[in-house]
Amino acid sequence: MMELRNENKVHGKIDSVDSMMNTYMSNVTFTTVDGQSNQFDLFYIKGKQIRYVHIPDEVDVIATIQAQLAVYGVIQSRTGPGMQRAPRRKIFSSKEQKQRRKAKIEQAVKKTAKMLASLPKADSPDVT
Repeated sequence: MMELRNENKVHGKIDSVDSMMNTYMSNVTFTTVDGQSNQFDLFYIKGKQIRYVHIPDEVDVIATIQAQLAVYGVIQSRTGPGMQRAPRRKIFSSKEQKQRRKAKIEQAVKKTAKMLASLPKADSPDVT
């Protein structure tokens, strides 16, 4: 069942919903605020008119979503096309982390020393 922003209610089978929540339904009972009911074979609701969607307790939402995605070919397997996992980063022990930091610092010191050695000296006659 869906409650609309104008407080009317729509009860029926949801056939499809798009990304804007525009909804196509079938076998619909439309009930107005004053209690009048009308039957429709097909019914369309613009997404911005929907206030609330009541999902019955007997519906397994996760299974329904997975089944719908499988219909569209989105889910093939956990590692199938389009579902590759990101490469895992290696977790280092604290000892390994210290060794890696020390090596990085030593590289930075060597690079800085090399750069400073290439600079002209202050007492050199070339510098003005």
